[in-house]
Amino acid sequence: MADTEQPREPAIDAEQFRQFQQYQEFLRFQEAQRQLGAAPQGGAPQQGGAPHQDVVPYNPPTPQTPQAQPGQWPPAVPPGQWPPTPPPPPKREGPPLWLRILKLKLVRRLITLIIVLLLANWAYQHYFGTDDNGGVAHDSGGQSQTPLTPGTPKGTVEYLFQHISMADTTYACLLFQDDTARNAFAKDVGEKDCAAAVLALKRTSVGDVTHYAHPDFPDEYLKFPATGSVQISTCRLIFAPDALKPGFTPLGRFTVSSLPNKNWIITGYQHEDCAATSSTSPTSR
Repeated sequence: MADTEQPREPAIDAEQFRQFQQYQEFLRFQEAQRQLGAAPQGGAPQQGGAPHQDVVPYNPPTPQTPQAQPGQWPPAVPPGQWPPTPPPPPKREGPPLWLRILKLKLVRRLITLIIVLLLANWAYQHYFGTDDNGGVAHDSGGQSQTPLTPGTPKGTVEYLFQHISMADTTYACLLFQDDTARNAFAKDVGEKDCAAAVLALKRTSVGDVTHYAHPDFPDEYLKFPATGSVQISTCRLIFAPDALKPGFTPLGRFTVSSLPNKNWIITGYQHEDCAATSSTSPTSR
């Protein structure tokens, strides 16, 4: 009896064997991912001619990280997860903007300078200012658009002494209504015009500025009519001992008239010899 031939097993190609090994490794990798709780991404790679099955992706529930209780250590982080990110620290608000500006050295110096200037201006007005309201009137034929001259005859003459004590030629001469009164005043002082007369009196007659600017007036000059004109003699004025310099130039008699706005302006000037009058020359207190 002839020997029966045994069926031969088909030879396995080397490439197919390598693909089969890769497929086995991929299955082991999926099993390891399930054990770690992570879902596999996609199915097995398809190789040409190799058998495979569709792999259903596994989406496990997201594990909740337990919160640590006060006085306990934080719980361990499950495998495959990052620890929770701690909340950011609260923002620390700085000082307000106005306080930061005040802290600047330059700003503090400017504020100090402004305070010093305000105090200096107050001191000047307090010690060298006038108690009378108003200022000076512009030369407009007795018609002033604004009430800038003082409201009394005594205030107008006292204003003239104040401007002379400060050598203020502009406002001193504007207290006169016109050039006739100004020229008479300048001629009596021995100067060519009103401005030169003011500077000459400042140089030769003004002693203490404050006392020269505020002489005492007799009671009769404190009473004045509502309108019209009055005459004020400087020979009747009383000065402090240090108000006048030795050899000072005496002034004469002023004619002061009312304006429509109820203020008063110098409308005339006359020379007056104080030694020849019944009263003495400007006296000291």
